Amino acid sequence: MFGEEEFARAQAARQQVISFAGSLTPDQFLAHRVGRWHALETLEHVYRFETAIVRGLMRELTTGVSAHGGGVAPGRHHVERVTDRSFIVDAPANLKPRGQFPDWPALFAELRRSRADLKDLVGTADSLAQATLVSLPHPVFGDVSFVQWVDLIGYHDLRHLDQMREELAACGV
Repeated sequence: MFGEEEFARAQAARQQVISFAGSLTPDQFLAHRVGRWHALETLEHVYRFETAIVRGLMRELTTGVSAHGGGVAPGRHHVERVTDRSFIVDAPANLKPRGQFPDWPALFAELRRSRADLKDLVGTADSLAQATLVSLPHPVFGDVSFVQWVDLIGYHDLRHLDQMREELAACGV
């Protein structure tokens, strides 16, 4: 399957996130320093990020060839660097948490749905030869290929897992 290895890594990362989040108390979900996201907000961002990327990649797949890549396969990027928390990227407004989810169960259901959508997308791409030419822009990496976006989603999960751990440790909870 096209992107199978990358999806497996993304899925393993999501399992770590879910396991961590499932261990938090309601107070821990909301613990944060001023100007920082609490765990529920961080997870909402993870959901918004995955949903936006899946929508964008699906749009590019259904139109044939990426408008961003000009029909040329993008170069290989070191997307695993996204886990480096010393490098801060301000999330675009559409990916910032909006307080849409009142609690973990509501958000958990949406995280499961967004991951099912990613799995469906990877399955769809398997049958489309043009998937190798599909890319979307990233603010740091430039044009990122379909397969690398699948990988990046997993690394993004790990980045924010570390963020939640850091924030809880800083809050002493």
